[in-house]
Amino acid sequence: MPARGATARTDNSQSGLPKGKSSTAPKRHRATLPVDEAVRILTYNVRSIRAHVVEVKRMATGWLKRKVDVIVLTESWLKPGDRTPRLAGYTEAARKDRKQPGSSNEGRGGGVLIYVRDKVGYAVEEINYNCRTIHEGIDYIAINICRSKKRRIQLVGIYVPPNLSDEIWEESILDWDLKNNEKGTVIIAGDINSHGSWSSLSTSAGDRIEDWCAERGLEVLNEPTIPTRIAVTTNREGDRIVQQSSPDVIIMKAVYAARSIWEAYPEESCGSDHVPIQILFPWQQEEGPKNIKYRKKWKLKKANWDMFRDVLNKRCETSLGNICQNMTAQQAYDMLESDVITSLNQSIPKTTRAREYIWWCDEVEAAVKDRKEALKRFRQTCSAEDGEVYEEAKQA
Repeated sequence: MPARGATARTDNSQSGLPKGKSSTAPKRHRATLPVDEAVRILTYNVRSIRAHVVEVKRMATGWLKRKVDVIVLTESWLKPGDRTPRLAGYTEAARKDRKQPGSSNEGRGGGVLIYVRDKVGYAVEEINYNCRTIHEGIDYIAINICRSKKRRIQLVGIYVPPNLSDEIWEESILDWDLKNNEKGTVIIAGDINSHGSWSSLSTSAGDRIEDWCAERGLEVLNEPTIPTRIAVTTNREGDRIVQQSSPDVIIMKAVYAARSIWEAYPEESCGSDHVPIQILFPWQQEEGPKNIKYRKKWKLKKANWDMFRDVLNKRCETSLGNICQNMTAQQAYDMLESDVITSLNQSIPKTTRAREYIWWCDEVEAAVKDRKEALKRFRQTCSAEDGEVYEEAKQA
């Protein structure tokens, strides 16, 4: 076993690790400073850390001043045998290279690299997910950031290439069973090259990811109006256009997402067309409510809309016959709402695994919405008045 702080090269035949990939990770990180009550995790698609090492080191200095605790770099483009660049104030926690020597497309893109801030009270240990098969084009590394035996963050850094098919998504990503490792909060950070409600674009893989998150009580924290990739390209007519999308995401348990702050830093760049994104996660003593219940969700993709139309027409005909002259508008609305919900329940199947916490109510949802809108206004105006409104919204 390596000494504390030493780097251990893990065995590629280890269960849960894809064959043909390398991974390094210190088994434990000695702490000399107390852990803050808030944890800051940043992810950035660097597009070759060696090519931009000077700029990345400069950016890391700013991240250290901002008290960023964990850095997840995707598309590191490191090959086996390459030394991991040192970032002042940070220690390499885990590394996954895309290809081993002798592979068909050795050295092409990909790779995940995770750094942890020095002298912070975390123990970093590598964990593995019990997956059946991981496609060789997908790079991921999973680690535990421990504050105690019972309090930990499971952090998964991931890079998925843009040309991955939906079938591979189903077999390699959506097959993950987070329940086996769910002793603390789960955070997934990286570039998944898919788009859903968190982006200005939409893909079928993104829709599947949202369903997968809903079934496991997870939420994508990204702000839909803020892109994480801004690229200048040329269209068919030869005109230069700006493409904005959000392939970089941070996903975590929905119960913690409400009190976490997601931010983007478009002014920070090292030549990549991606934008660093960060969350501030309040790691408080009580990590969440113990009393939970299960909420079933409609599977809209499996809906029988012909049945829905027929059932709703019959119920509405019956309801029209029951309307009396003294009925108020609210009573008529309640009757229509009941008919619609009953018709939906009869024509659309439901999931059984989505969690809903008992304290989540309309007031909490409205407070979260107000906080996001206040943050959006503050980013646009940068005025002191909007800043005060945002601070008040955070305390609500």
